[in-house]
Parts: sequence; structure tokens; C-alpha cells
Amino acid sequence: MLAVSNTVKSPRFRFPISIITKKSLLMLSLALCLFGVHGSFNQSVAQRTIHAVANSDFVSAQGCSVGCLFLQVTRVGSGQDVQTMLMYNYSSFNDSLGTYVTEFGSGIIPNEDFRAPGITITQHVLDTDTTNNPDIEVITFYNDPNTGEFIVLTPNRGRINFEWVKNGQYSNTANGSSVTKINEGTPFAMTTRQIGLSESATGKFKGSLLGTTFDDQGGGSIGTYHQVTLIVERP
Repeated sequence: MLAVSNTVKSPRFRFPISIITKKSLLMLSLALCLFGVHGSFNQSVAQRTIHAVANSDFVSAQGCSVGCLFLQVTRVGSGQDVQTMLMYNYSSFNDSLGTYVTEFGSGIIPNEDFRAPGITITQHVLDTDTTNNPDIEVITFYNDPNTGEFIVLTPNRGRINFEWVKNGQYSNTANGSSVTKINEGTPFAMTTRQIGLSESATGKFKGSLLGTTFDDQGGGSIGTYHQVTLIVERP
């Protein structure tokens, strides 16, 4: 049964009191799209815009065969300060609510939970559990089809396990700019602008996210950023 958190009601949105905090907004902004951060980092006073330079490996998984999933994980920092960041955004239809429910999570996981030996290696593995990880922010929400309000539910935590295998079908080197928009039209909307050089190769992924299984999906990617400037903006 879905449980609704304590909420504060506004003309359009309702949020849990515990979620709308300075720390939560910063962690959401950082982890949603700011993967592979290394080097300079600046944020605006209102925490609505973040600039960073990325120079590290990443993997991603996306597809809509079982709901719609986007997941990305990468190493952050360098030397003794290396950390691993995870972000996922998964939407699936809930029959009892009559609408889509979105699971969003972002933050830092133990380095040993992600085996990423480089873009030239065939296999990458993520195996982590967010149950007792205070460094992962998680939010579950939906748009009420009757009132138009966004309702935040008690978030789900648990095991996330994925494996990526390069399939050799396609590789790409991009040097320029791109724009990615996530969760448009919600209180958690984010726009990411990427400027610079990146390499990536396609692959299959399989695994599970909080109990939902994904078998041999073709939307996997293994890549590396090379001094890429990332600009993350909140509305």
C-alpha cells in the first residue's frame, strides 16, 4: 500500500516537510545530472544553477520496456578524494492511483559498489543497497489526475544491481554541446547543458531496481568525459 508522507499544501504542489530543505535541493541538483565532477565547481546563491568540469568514466541505462528508466553512475573527483555517484529516475503506471509514479534517487554510494575498469573493458557492474545509506536522497512522487497536484509518497529504498556489457554495435565521440531535460512539468524538473568532449560505446544492461527486473535491455552506454563543462539548472 502506498503511504503518503506528511505534506505542506500549496496552490499546486504538496511536499513532505522533511524533503524541501536546503540540503535536499543541493543534493538533488548535484546528483541528478552532475556526474563525473572533477575540477572547478560553482553554484549560484539561490542554488538554482551549478557549474562543474567532468573528467571521468560513466555508465548509463535507459529504456521503456518495463516502465521508463534512466540510471547513471560514475566516479567523482580524483586521487584520494574519489567517490561514486548514482542517479536513477524510474516511472511506471500504478493501477490503484490511475497514473504514473516516479522513483527518483541520487547521491553517493560506496566506491566498492561500482566496478568500472574503463571504457575499453567489456563489463561494468553496479551492486548497491540504499536501505541504510544516508548519502542517497530518495523521492517517490506522482501527479494526482483529479487535482493536478504533485503528491510525494514515502520513498522506497533497497537493492540496486545492474550489469553492463559492451556489444560493439556503436561507438561515439562527441565534441560540442547538448541539452537534457528531466521531469519536465514537475517540481523536480532539471535541465543539464553539456559542453566538451566525451566518448561512449553502446551495450546491453540487465539487473534490478528496488525489486523491478530489467532483462537484457539494449539501451546501455559506457563512456568517459574529457574536461566536459556541465551546467545544471533548476526552474
